[in-house]
Amino acid sequence: MATKFLLKCLIFFAVIAAFIFVLVMPQYDTEYMAALGDKFALVRADTQPKILLVGGSNVAFGFDSALLEEKTQMRVVNFGVHAALGQPFHADIIKNQLNPGDIVILAPEYYDYTSDDCDYVLAWLSMERDAPLFLAAAKGGHLGGLLSAFPTYFQRAAGRFVDRLRGVAEPDERTRYEFDAHGDYAAPRPERIVEMGESSSFNSPLLSEYLRNYWNNFNEVAHKKGATVYMSCPPIVAEALSVELKPLQEQLEKDLGFPVISQLADYVYPFDFFYDTGFHLNDEGRIIRSLQLAEDLSTR
Repeated sequence: MATKFLLKCLIFFAVIAAFIFVLVMPQYDTEYMAALGDKFALVRADTQPKILLVGGSNVAFGFDSALLEEKTQMRVVNFGVHAALGQPFHADIIKNQLNPGDIVILAPEYYDYTSDDCDYVLAWLSMERDAPLFLAAAKGGHLGGLLSAFPTYFQRAAGRFVDRLRGVAEPDERTRYEFDAHGDYAAPRPERIVEMGESSSFNSPLLSEYLRNYWNNFNEVAHKKGATVYMSCPPIVAEALSVELKPLQEQLEKDLGFPVISQLADYVYPFDFFYDTGFHLNDEGRIIRSLQLAEDLSTR
């Protein structure tokens, strides 16, 4: 009797688990954030020396990796998705995947020079049922944050599941399928679509004490694995620039125990090279930035 009851309980919980993981949870697996799993798969699949571009959406929208690959003669993987995940989250995922000869280019958004916050609900949208990505994040020290955010994420996913049944769910305007084989967001964007007032103004990239220590520790981990770390920078809207860049550059170089490969002044672009925010470049802008980074790398 007890065995039959136990068997029924196991079947019941198996059905509930299947309902949750098969039907309710994968509500975002075709959308923009899910591209992080695809990018992680690119990193894991290639053990040859490569260039890893790490940052938020300024990286995702900011490079022509095929052009950069041509100029550097190295495989390039764009590991940028969304700044709200935080730079440490991106870096913690890939640090255990680094191989000898890899080059990591860090290009944080301005506010990520001081913030180590991670939107773990957004992180769930990037992994859902992606076990390798979840395990990499957990191994990187983010298990607690992910577990604490799971109820909020699941409530959101369940609500979307119900909305889909009702036919009222609104899909993300961007999908994971708009990223190319290098991890670049490759949907055509020939012209800017925002006005000057909607762009992101420049903020001083002065590192917080936490991030200063974090990046220097990350560099030590990478160095032990035979990889090289360089700091670059995000694109800067020329019309929104109202501070002197030279002292900021000097402070950044002083704070870090590894090379700041790029000069902030070289990444100041006219507003017409941007797309929908002051962090996202259009087609012309991402080519110019890729050529600039290739030039920075050529001096090393």
